[in-house]
Amino acid sequence: MERWRCYDSPDISSYPENSGWSYTRYFFPEGFDKGHRLENNASTIYQQFTELRKDHGVFSDLEIPMEYFAYAVENALKIYGAHGEQNEWITSQQWLEAIKLTGYIESEIYMALAHKGAN
Repeated sequence: MERWRCYDSPDISSYPENSGWSYTRYFFPEGFDKGHRLENNASTIYQQFTELRKDHGVFSDLEIPMEYFAYAVENALKIYGAHGEQNEWITSQQWLEAIKLTGYIESEIYMALAHKGAN
């Protein structure tokens, strides 16, 4: 859960720099005031990564490289937050769309095919 706290806690990482605000508060001020935190969406995001893999026939062990995780969060913040659609918070479907935009599933499909071809 530590990776989530960096988005939710200005003590770990503030945005804008030295503002005393967290990324979550900056991009979703209304949702933040109502208690929404990215940390609380961990199971939803994990489920979306899992379902996306299943939907594309990828059944190898689940690994989510940090680059795809961070890019999915960045997509969600920018697309659905204060400078995008200005939503109060991120829905499950929006998390799925943010993950799809990272190229994660294409990478997983490629790696599954490469592994299969090596055997």
